[in-house]
Amino acid sequence: MIRKYPISRLIWSIGLLIPLIAGLFWLGNEKLAISKAINDILYHLSLMLSAEEVESSWLPVLSLVYLRLYVYKWVATGIFSVIYMLLSLLLIHWKFRQKAFTLGILIIYSGLIGIAGISFILGLLFDQYTIGYGVAHRMMDFVQSPVILMICAVIVLLVPSGRD
Repeated sequence: MIRKYPISRLIWSIGLLIPLIAGLFWLGNEKLAISKAINDILYHLSLMLSAEEVESSWLPVLSLVYLRLYVYKWVATGIFSVIYMLLSLLLIHWKFRQKAFTLGILIIYSGLIGIAGISFILGLLFDQYTIGYGVAHRMMDFVQSPVILMICAVIVLLVPSGRD
């Protein structure tokens, strides 16, 4: 059953959601810019590593830089994923204050991150890195977007909270 809210409460709820979702879009844009910059650097480093004119004494240094950037990229992915998950949990807790809804958000995020991790590992194990990475990348893109939060926002506005 759809809950009827007084107009002032609906405006207040929307007034809180719009800046939150706009902030998440901004955050997603910043994450995309960071990832693109790191990917560009990784691409150019991989070209240098495979070039024959690179002096052999530079190969260990370039390999170390490449590995560190690759690790930083995954750390940034983890940080942004946690930020999105925490903001979604905050919204759900703010509205419902029920463990079942909070648990639902945790299950959604954990499931998507788990699928990404398993895909990546299976891609490595079965020499299908491109496919495994592609699936993991798409899952993590979804986790690091406001889509889950927007779905939660619709639920927040339509489902009674039980606090009235």
